[in-house]
Amino acid sequence: MTREAAREPQPLRQLRVEIAARLGRGGDSLDSVERELIAPSRLSEELKSVLWLYGWLLPKLERRRASLPYLESPSPRRASAGAHPPPRRR
Repeated sequence: MTREAAREPQPLRQLRVEIAARLGRGGDSLDSVERELIAPSRLSEELKSVLWLYGWLLPKLERRRASLPYLESPSPRRASAGAHPPPRRR
């Protein structure tokens, strides 16, 4: 778990995961996610805005990730045991 995730309030984390699941399937619209998950939550308006923006951006990030397949697989250099070349001697 990252340091940011550890500081994230539990309800916010749960909502973020649920938003990603619902939008990631491609079956739910941002409007329905906002109406059914974000609006009724007990979070501040600022955090609701953050979740809405996350939901709006998520499909765009997924499309970008899908269009750049090299982001999905490690580079051969990183995958090898000698990921870093030996230091050069002068």
